[in-house]
Amino acid sequence: MINRKIIGAKDFKRRVKAKLMQVDKNIKDDDLYFSQTVRGYYMEYKPNYPQKSNGDFIVYQDLNGSISVYGNMDAIVLTIEKYEDIDDFEDNL
Repeated sequence: MINRKIIGAKDFKRRVKAKLMQVDKNIKDDDLYFSQTVRGYYMEYKPNYPQKSNGDFIVYQDLNGSISVYGNMDAIVLTIEKYEDIDDFEDNL
């Protein structure tokens, strides 16, 4: 059994936003959109909202704490990066 760190919506928003802005100084708070569903939390980066752009991506945490980053949204095959939990995401993004 994997011992994943599971965090709530408030921590997910705060920690993902902080990490994204640390990695790319061009990411602005106004370009990040949070949503919560029955299956987990999403943080979407949409710099040209409501239009699509090549820079759009999604950070998703499922209910087990796993995090996936989906990018290259217009391609036939999406780019997907997987992380064990929020700590793995912060350490390896």
